[in-house]
Amino acid sequence: MKYLQTYERWLEPKYLSDEQLDALIAKYNPDFKWSDKAIWRGDHMADEDIYLTDSDIKPRKSANTSNYYTYLWDNSPYLGDFPKRSMSVICSTEKYGAEDYGNLYRVIPFSDAKISMAPASDFWASFKMIQKQFDTNYESLDTFNEILKKSYKILTKGKYLSDDSKKIFFKSMEELIKKLNVSDVKLEEMYDGYEQDKRFSIMPFDVILQMPKTLDEYYKLLDPYANGFQLLDYVEYVETEEEDAEVFIEGGHILVTLERNRKE
Repeated sequence: MKYLQTYERWLEPKYLSDEQLDALIAKYNPDFKWSDKAIWRGDHMADEDIYLTDSDIKPRKSANTSNYYTYLWDNSPYLGDFPKRSMSVICSTEKYGAEDYGNLYRVIPFSDAKISMAPASDFWASFKMIQKQFDTNYESLDTFNEILKKSYKILTKGKYLSDDSKKIFFKSMEELIKKLNVSDVKLEEMYDGYEQDKRFSIMPFDVILQMPKTLDEYYKLLDPYANGFQLLDYVEYVETEEEDAEVFIEGGHILVTLERNRKE
């Protein structure tokens, strides 16, 4: 077992017997049973049989994409008690989907952890409000995030996200909204390098003009309640029937390899 204060720092490993593992789980989640509906995570950086986190995980960045949309999700007035994406571990109800991302672990949340279940197998395909806004069959959040990325890079002259770029991101949003509110705005007037981007991008550029014209409307597109996300505690999660959905958890949790996972 390794104790993780973050996913980059841990103490020395210590072997736990099955009895010691059961006692550890009971300490942090007394409602857990091995026969419960499982939560799975694939992690190519993990190789110990058991990991124990605390609830003070430092903000994460997406493994496979830029986190532009995360600023809006995490700072939305419509987020309520839903987990922040930057503070969450990303998981799945589906074992075989999770193992595509690395060594397979069962995730056992602490009893006070926040659990959210997306309405689809992937967070990126979970936003019907964005799909409706764009009136497009393209993967909704992907298109949305690409436009946010272009706005940010134009304002910052090509810079990428950094740990201190939240303020700059929201400034770029102000600039995008200001341009969208100009009467009869033309794409070539909004974006430097528009013609070159249009030739090499698979994104349908006309959707840029369908973007909201107020910051509140952007927040509403990501509203977890309106998009059908579920906010759950562990007991509630176990009772759900979804078989292939993304799950993300903010708070402490235990990771257990498939070999140490047991069915009662």
